Amino acid sequence: MRLERRTLSLILSFALLSAAGCRKEEAAPAAPSTGAADALLASGKPVEALLAYQKLPSSDGTLRGTGVAYSLLRRWDEAHKALEPYVKKHPEDFGARSAWVTALVGRGELAAARKEIAALAAAGPTQLPIQLYAAALAGDEAELRSALERLSTFKADPADPMSQPYELLVIRASLQRTLGQKDAADAAMSESSEASLRSPSDAVSLAETYQRTGQLEMADVLLQKVTADPKALPAALRAAAEVALDLNKPERVAGLLARIPAAQAVLPVDEMLSARAKIGLGEHDAAIEQLTALIAALEKEQHRVLVSRARLWLARALTAKGERDRARETLLGIDDASLAAERSVALAEIELGAGNAQAAVAALAPAIEKGGAAVGPRLLLASVHMKAGQPEEAKQVLLGLAKEHPTDPRVPYTMGTLLEAAGDKAGAEREHRRALEVAPGSTAPLRKLLAMLDESGRGAEAEQLLREQIQRAPRLPVLRQMLGQRLEKAGGDPSAAEAAFKAAIEIDGGSDASWIALSDHYARTARPARALEVLEHVLRRAPDTVDALARAAAAHAKLDQAPVAIQRYERALSLRPRDIGIQNNLAMLLVEQPGERDRALALAEASHKAVPDSPLVLDTLGYVRLRRGELDLALPLLKKSAEALPNVPEVQHHLGLALLLKGDASSGRKLIEAARKLDPSLAPAEQALAGAKK
Repeated sequence: MRLERRTLSLILSFALLSAAGCRKEEAAPAAPSTGAADALLASGKPVEALLAYQKLPSSDGTLRGTGVAYSLLRRWDEAHKALEPYVKKHPEDFGARSAWVTALVGRGELAAARKEIAALAAAGPTQLPIQLYAAALAGDEAELRSALERLSTFKADPADPMSQPYELLVIRASLQRTLGQKDAADAAMSESSEASLRSPSDAVSLAETYQRTGQLEMADVLLQKVTADPKALPAALRAAAEVALDLNKPERVAGLLARIPAAQAVLPVDEMLSARAKIGLGEHDAAIEQLTALIAALEKEQHRVLVSRARLWLARALTAKGERDRARETLLGIDDASLAAERSVALAEIELGAGNAQAAVAALAPAIEKGGAAVGPRLLLASVHMKAGQPEEAKQVLLGLAKEHPTDPRVPYTMGTLLEAAGDKAGAEREHRRALEVAPGSTAPLRKLLAMLDESGRGAEAEQLLREQIQRAPRLPVLRQMLGQRLEKAGGDPSAAEAAFKAAIEIDGGSDASWIALSDHYARTARPARALEVLEHVLRRAPDTVDALARAAAAHAKLDQAPVAIQRYERALSLRPRDIGIQNNLAMLLVEQPGERDRALALAEASHKAVPDSPLVLDTLGYVRLRRGELDLALPLLKKSAEALPNVPEVQHHLGLALLLKGDASSGRKLIEAARKLDPSLAPAEQALAGAKK
């Protein structure tokens, strides 16, 4: 029986945390000068610790600390290089030896790892991570059940971070899931989240474990609760920023980093997070400038590992901007062996973006060779085959992964996507359901399944599936929000949808994101005053929350409070100066102010330059030109937008108005009346025409 990959990762994570935080009495004493670095390592800050160790003279203490830090960062080759000579010199240091075991497994040296575990067991250590790791490597059902029994009778050691309640519950859940005890596993995971919240540092450690094992929604929920505290730990704020980036929510990052006190800032780490957020927001030039300056500063201090990491993100920024040649050149300048696989993946993404599928396959070869059984590069390889029109090759890659990693939800999800593209709806549905069995509440396969069920006329079955997922993952607010959106779209009792959004707020402790989701519900259901009431609650607590400011501005605009709307859009734009949506909406308000039409045009043109093919941006630019009297320039823009958005009444209304002004009264009136049937709040033809001439 194969132990699920996630269990291995969890046990590995906690073994390392134990190694970082616990030096037994018999362990080799650290040199006094490593005390500050050791404290950083023990508190779960491997990057900061690594920076500190690199500034110290070489010693046994720095060797040990560097090795454990690299293990926590999953850089197995460098961890092995540091730890192997250390543990041979200090075999009594069981914490370092357990870290070395994880490095051996990470390098694929399972025989050596088993040998070392046997030696540890013979030496008599009682650490639970090693016992469970032995069961994991054995992969035997009897061993797993025995491990569960030992776990239930294990007596916690207050000095051992491994034995804290939330950590034991996570391991219990993973073992139970491997043995098919899904309900018990779900209950243990839910209990672990509650237990971890008693200590912010424990919660951060658990969230990072969720992140490493692909449970991003769970990590997000936990970190939003922790960071709701105005005095949240910097480590919590950074972890929340990392998860936000993984969830493709880069707009959250700047606010989180701004809360880190200057005295506790770790410049290279925070700068890289900030630059990654800019890439996600489409601010490529700003990201490139920031990363280039950071690399120059790090090179002066000779931080080779961090220089390579920054170069990797610089290459991604250049790729996103379309500067593929510069991106390739940047990647070739990375000489850190621990980043070889990531460099290969980045090179493959460049080739894929350029339409060179075969070159992308070739670029991935080193990553797959280096990563061995790693899932990520091979999933990308399957995607490359799919985009190259090679479904059979993609299928073979995924079938191999499914055998080796039967409980990794990304594998059946990708297989489902492949089958759906090939027209095999039944097969796609089967694979997406399998992904949900492995990871209840995973939104990607769930959204796919809901869409497929709706398209096939099985709406009731889709709602039942969503409710079942809520029962299996009751602590995920996003599932309640999905239910609220579904009930809202279906009509019926409006209070039921509202109750679902409010339940999400109760679950996650009232995070800003859940309050904003409730405000969006009110906005979509034509209740701007209620939306504004909710948003004011968020802004009283955090006045510079850009998402809340922009939504509040939109609500003010709906309530005909243009001056206040403009003021709030201006504030939001000052905090996020390249946000296309804010630029666009502010331009639409400013153009109605005769003295602000030049500024409106500048904003609309900036948005158009950033996304020249966006129909909504074309509509805004066209309408701004119309209000400036530039009808010949406005009309082609409005026509193109209206063709792309035939069911958006405001866009059709703008084109109708332009046709009226051009003298095509019949076509103009027809469009305006059709738009008013969809949105009665739009002005009649005569009123619109009179307003346009002001």
